Amino acid sequence: MLLLTSCGSNITSSVIAPTAEATTPKPVLIIIGEGGPSGSMFQKAADTYAKTHDGKRYTVHSGDEFISAMRTYVGENGPIEHLEYFGHGNSVGLYINQAPNINGALYANDPRVDRDYIAASIYELPADTFVPGGSIRFNGCNVAEGHLEGKPNLAQNFVNYFNITAEAPLGPTEFSQVPDRIKPYANSGSLGTEFHGPVYLVPTDPERGFIPITPETALAPLTDMYVEANYSPDVSWLLKNGWTPEKIGWTTSVEPWKNVAYKELLAMCQFFSPTSSACEEIKQYPQDDMVRNLAVLSTIMDAAGLPVTTKKTNPWYQKYISYGMEHSLLTNDFIHKKWYTRAELLELAGKVGRYKESLK
Repeated sequence: MLLLTSCGSNITSSVIAPTAEATTPKPVLIIIGEGGPSGSMFQKAADTYAKTHDGKRYTVHSGDEFISAMRTYVGENGPIEHLEYFGHGNSVGLYINQAPNINGALYANDPRVDRDYIAASIYELPADTFVPGGSIRFNGCNVAEGHLEGKPNLAQNFVNYFNITAEAPLGPTEFSQVPDRIKPYANSGSLGTEFHGPVYLVPTDPERGFIPITPETALAPLTDMYVEANYSPDVSWLLKNGWTPEKIGWTTSVEPWKNVAYKELLAMCQFFSPTSSACEEIKQYPQDDMVRNLAVLSTIMDAAGLPVTTKKTNPWYQKYISYGMEHSLLTNDFIHKKWYTRAELLELAGKVGRYKESLK
């Protein structure tokens, strides 16, 4: 069982209570984020949990250390039955390292973008890191934010990838003396090591508290894209109109978190128009390199023959963004992104295809 608590290197590990024999439940995996100024309270919340749960406990200071703790646990105990996390987080990542200007979080992203940082991705781990039917609880903030609206969130990514269940908060949480409501400690930041009272993470807003999250339904024939996701109508349109993952060099396991390469954009471009000049232009780039989101947008729009103005704009891509915004073609948070994932490529292509179809 893994325990995480939070709202690298030098991992601190301690065994809370060893298993008595092979037939007994595995110890919970408890992971505690560094937490910055809140770090001592996350530790005390983990102490409270450990009083009633056998577990192995790791204090980590980066995404790299988080991944290392999971690997160490699995190496010693086998796949995880339950993970309990205490620490900072939101719907994008677990923000373990709190040092200014340091990227040390844990994400559900393409691991390639984390290589130069102490950040990490859950996709660095094998999908069978947990036992079938395993679970995780995120004791932090906002890890499931947007879930009820069908928006991407870290909790759902964990659940889908590892095929487990989770409990995660929709909104912020805070430290409390009791588990069922807010009853704060005065001057909680100054509670010393001699303090051994109970500490719990409880929802700041009861209506945005912890919710159960289960694996989503695969969007057949794809095995790792999902019916409940916002992109579902767009990917379904592609599938109904002759697109298959093999056309782009993938299998039915799309690995949708991976960032798009030029060769993949070229294949999607040719799906719309094999003779488009936009496709010819893509051929000039190193085909295994990752592609900027703006190149994906302009290529797909041009290949589909959308009536984007031919007038020059400054910057050059403004006409594509303006057209996309006007006709609701942009994927979530497009203007704040740099790289573009496979899932986003499929969603954009489906949106463009559906829109073009509506013009007939």
